[in-house]
Amino acid sequence: MHQVIDTGERPLSCGDCGKSFTRSGNLKTHKLIHTGERPFSCGDCGKSFTTSGSLKTHKLIHSGERPFSCGDCGKSFTTSGSLKTHKLIHSGERPFSCDECGKSFTHSGSLKTHQLIHSGERPFSCDECGKETVQLWRLWKVFYAVWKLKNTPTNPQWRETVQLWRLWKVFYHVWKLKNTQTHPQWIYYKHRVTTSHVYPH
Repeated sequence: MHQVIDTGERPLSCGDCGKSFTRSGNLKTHKLIHTGERPFSCGDCGKSFTTSGSLKTHKLIHSGERPFSCGDCGKSFTTSGSLKTHKLIHSGERPFSCDECGKSFTHSGSLKTHQLIHSGERPFSCDECGKETVQLWRLWKVFYAVWKLKNTPTNPQWRETVQLWRLWKVFYHVWKLKNTQTHPQWIYYKHRVTTSHVYPH
């Protein structure tokens, strides 16, 4: 198996999508994506995962433990990947560059969002007014602009809108840490914020 890793050969392929792997265990875990199976569940909240490692990382949320600390500023994280990304702030490194204009970013998600500017794609839109944006938070700004015009305590929507604003703050915090369109929380908050935008119309 070590020789396979050295040569870069990936002899094991997924029958559903064709993705290849060097280890049978990795292929087995990958197949859970297609089956939707999540065999590892959290005893505290019931959330389930495809790998034991993902469950272990999730449990740190409940314990409050952050085992990975930055040697420069002392800020701590639950995963080594988050720490690695954080360290780019101190080093000034921006490893993800745009092929079109050369602008660079610390996160791959930021690069992906930036590339929408060049492609002209606007993936977020309001079902009510048709306004389209590159970023989800820009759609929220449209909602907030309308809300300010109607922001009076006598308006029955006022209390509900305040609650939605608090929801947005939670969403934005998650988005900053986990800017990926495949993350379950991201998809959940995208739905909540996108649908909340229709209230002021």
